[in-house]
Amino acid sequence: MAAERPSRIAAVRSSSAITACRAAARARDLLAQLGVGHREHALPRERIDAQRAAFDRAKFEATAMRLGKAAEDRIAPEAAVEVIERVGRKFSFNDGERKGILVRLIADADLSRYGLHSAITRYSQDEAVNYDRATELERIGGDVIELAANDWKVLAAA
Repeated sequence: MAAERPSRIAAVRSSSAITACRAAARARDLLAQLGVGHREHALPRERIDAQRAAFDRAKFEATAMRLGKAAEDRIAPEAAVEVIERVGRKFSFNDGERKGILVRLIADADLSRYGLHSAITRYSQDEAVNYDRATELERIGGDVIELAANDWKVLAAA
């Protein structure tokens, strides 16, 4: 009787696996009938790829180096307002966004490219900012970090 027990467990496991496969196939068929295509399935894959990249040592170190370099790219205190104006023109900030970003830049007292990135992404969390614009501001914050050195020098010129 003890010998039958492992085979019953194996049969239950096999049955469960078959049931799961059938359920997955039914779900795929249902999604296809609803018109949900391949692109909708890419999001989880993209998220997985992003997570893997975050834990890839070389990519992590490269990102850390970019952020460290951004912290070294200074904004002259007397030029902070003009830098916000230039960045605002480049990335199409409205007057309210420019003011809000400037307030956060000054409040955080980090007059650097990294500080500007932080001010932009912090402003995106403001209650007055709608979801779509907040998402754009988060992307723009990343774009500030990724600016070419020459582009940053033009924006940050005193």
